[in-house]
Order: sequence, then C-alpha cells, then structure tokens
Amino acid sequence: MTTIQNLDSCMKLKQSKHEGKPAAHSYWNVTVHKKDGSAKKVADWEHNVFPSACIDKIHKMAFMDTSAAERGFGCIALTADTGQTINAAQTALTGEITTNGLARVEAGTKTHTAGTNTSLVEHTFTLSGTQSDITRAALFNVATAPVSGTMGPFAAFGTATGQMVSGETVKVSVTITTS
Repeated sequence: MTTIQNLDSCMKLKQSKHEGKPAAHSYWNVTVHKKDGSAKKVADWEHNVFPSACIDKIHKMAFMDTSAAERGFGCIALTADTGQTINAAQTALTGEITTNGLARVEAGTKTHTAGTNTSLVEHTFTLSGTQSDITRAALFNVATAPVSGTMGPFAAFGTATGQMVSGETVKVSVTITTS
C-alpha cells in the first residue's frame, strides 16, 4: 500500500508572481500606424479583465467538453465607446465597431508554445474609411458581430487612437498568461 505524504502541500496551486492580481490575465498592446509614417502606441501592456462568462467558458472548454464543438477566444473586436465599465460582469463590447475595416475578425496570428503559460492573439486592422477613435478592444469566441458569442478578455487603452483615415492600420496584440 502506497501512502501519499504531505497531501495538503502537493495539492496547492502555485503562487502567481502577479501577487494580488488574477492568476489568468492578459496584456494588450495596440499601435496605430498613420499614413505619414508615424506610429502611435495607444496601449502599452495594459492589463485587462476576464469577464465571469469568459472564465466559465475557459473551464468548460478545457475541462468539461467532450467534443471539438467549442472554440477559443481568437476573434478581436474594437469600440470607440468610453463609457463601458471594465469589470467581470460585462458580456458584450458596447458600441462595437462594424464598419471601415474595423469589424470583429478572426485574428491573423495566434501562437502558443507547448509547455509555456503564454499565448499571443494578434491582428492588424487596415482602415477602409474614417474612424473618429478606438478606445477599447475585446476577444470573442465567435467572429460574427456584434453581440454574438462569449466575450473573453477585454481592456481599455491607455491612450485613445484619435482620428484615423483610410489606409492607416491598427495592430492589436494580446498576450495571455496563466499561472
């Protein structure tokens, strides 16, 4: 008969190096590339919130589902809205942009290296019209917009993008880390 010694200590989760913050988190980097060749960083490692529905979906996809019908949070959506509170109760991105090349899209880059705790979801949007501002972004598990699917991590940018015109680009990079 085998006895497990010190069962309590082997069952504890590893302490997060982000003391006081959630163990699962993401950081957002967003850069606007202007037609004049200049670049403006509007989010520089901005921390986010994982909505409660996102956490539930992650656990369902990772531990409960027995089919491949579920999909990850690989779609990026943008908004110019500044009034939405960034908290875990949110389920949709208020005022989601659906025009001018800025509609919700399946991210062009999604990477994860086995054995690491980090994934990258990234996409470069190219404007096909004028946009007054972009202030927030969110990940979703469905590319159909708006108000479809489960909203994943979302964040407000540290700086607004300001007026943008056709041909300019917005690169959104989301680094997701679990501990």
